[in-house]
Amino acid sequence: MTLPDPKNPKYLDAITTKFGTKNLILDLGVGNRKHYPGSVGIDIRDYDAVDIIADATKLIPLPTNSVKHCYSYHTLEHIPSIRYGSLFQQMYRVGAPGCTIDWWFPYWTHRTAYDFSHVTWLNEYCFEGSGFLGWFEVKNIGYTYEDEFKDLPQKEKDFARKHYFNAVKEMRIQFTVRKDAEGKHVKWKG
Repeated sequence: MTLPDPKNPKYLDAITTKFGTKNLILDLGVGNRKHYPGSVGIDIRDYDAVDIIADATKLIPLPTNSVKHCYSYHTLEHIPSIRYGSLFQQMYRVGAPGCTIDWWFPYWTHRTAYDFSHVTWLNEYCFEGSGFLGWFEVKNIGYTYEDEFKDLPQKEKDFARKHYFNAVKEMRIQFTVRKDAEGKHVKWKG
């Protein structure tokens, strides 16, 4: 992984209010294009769409409780799973009460998940542990199926997802932070 260049004017290693202090839309791992107009694009590398160069597993340089929506498309698989704990801590910190987090990634049994740049393979079970559910509440999990499976009844799609390779291309997980209206932690009763 290439580390951010501290000499780049977009590089930030301290919290900034340049983009505001609330109702921000965060495009995490933005790459070459933003998915939401007006969003704050963060990436570890410098691209045109990047507003802040930062390693989000160390610091998301935005104020606490400032993000109302976070979108990430095919970023998580490039981050070693050992760094997820600190990434999730940062997401929880910047997520405002009611913040929607919407992440997409290749499904672990699909051939596209095994790219040389991918270091982690993900599925729905990665988001079931108390370390995740203690801080976040999963709202929805969705799947993009290969054409031969997408029109099947749900029971057959579920079977294909669990038992076949290359049935599901990617997974989408939507979750929220466990915070009350004042931004205080709401304990999980799992």
